Amino acid sequence: RTTETKPDPSMDVINQQRILDEVAIERLRQFDKWGDQIHTVTHWMSILGEEVGEAEKEAVEYEVDRHPLYRDRMRRELIEAAAVAVAMIEWLDEGATYPKWYENLTPEYIHRFVNWYHRTCFPDRDFPLSKLADFQPDNE
Repeated sequence: RTTETKPDPSMDVINQQRILDEVAIERLRQFDKWGDQIHTVTHWMSILGEEVGEAEKEAVEYEVDRHPLYRDRMRRELIEAAAVAVAMIEWLDEGATYPKWYENLTPEYIHRFVNWYHRTCFPDRDFPLSKLADFQPDNE
């Protein structure tokens, strides 16, 4: 057991502010690229999960190789993930508005869609929902 004391993270406010500034800049970049985002909560979580997954991939590469390139890429992906988390929090604070198309979905329609999706993407697997009718998208 070492007696080395760790620095108090609250004392490094300047570094914390620099990191938060990077997140804010990335959030602006994402807004410039994608505009105002309105998703379902599960879609938001999948976007955030995808960003965290990219950071995890770079973390594994860094763990194996210890090359600074992977550390820098992991850091960049973490900044992007943090900016997505900020966007999701903004969405929640603004009332968590769902896309207009989502308001008209019925549970039966969702089950039909999930069944169609599974049969289309995983044709060799049997899913419990396979007894439902195939999904037929509306022509609206």
